[in-house]
Amino acid sequence: MRRSGGPIVTRSFAAIAARPTPRGAPAPIPTPPAASTSRPTTEFRQHHRVEAPQVDSTAFRQAWLRTTRLDGLLEAGRIDRDQHDAASRWRAWGEKTAPLRVQPWDVRVDRSVVPNDAVALARVQTAAKLRAVAEALGPLRVRLLTMCVLEDRSWREIGDRLGVDGKTAKDWCAASVIALAAFLAGEPVPEAPLLRFRNQPGSR
Repeated sequence: MRRSGGPIVTRSFAAIAARPTPRGAPAPIPTPPAASTSRPTTEFRQHHRVEAPQVDSTAFRQAWLRTTRLDGLLEAGRIDRDQHDAASRWRAWGEKTAPLRVQPWDVRVDRSVVPNDAVALARVQTAAKLRAVAEALGPLRVRLLTMCVLEDRSWREIGDRLGVDGKTAKDWCAASVIALAAFLAGEPVPEAPLLRFRNQPGSR
């Protein structure tokens, strides 16, 4: 209820917001609204190699491309397309059974987080495939595949974790991918590399 007998005081917020600028001062430049973009964040680019979109006479790629160590092995001719596909299939199995990632810069894997019989059965079947691969390849090659294909670590970091140089780590990862493809194709699996400490005779 309005009080009577006095003037009505009103405030114009528009007038307050539109205060005139001092004479001779440049008018403020309005800030444009933030535009959504698919450009990878700085944090993501610190952990992954990415290529900018390319649209020219040689390529028509309108999106950013994440280049993995596995892709690098294919480009260098260390593995062929079938072996690359086999490793990509193994990586999909590992992502399906791994815990959800929480890093904001990491790649999010699309899968249902609601428990149901179909999802549980699929994860059990995938885990069985991974166990079969682990039994056939051995712990060292599975560890190499995990660091190279699943986690996409640098060759130097993989080598440091195994006590070998980066070149040897790259060679062993390529050999592990080849062994994986052979097992998935029903072919004989080559012998696993022998991991020696640096101070042992014949160590690499």
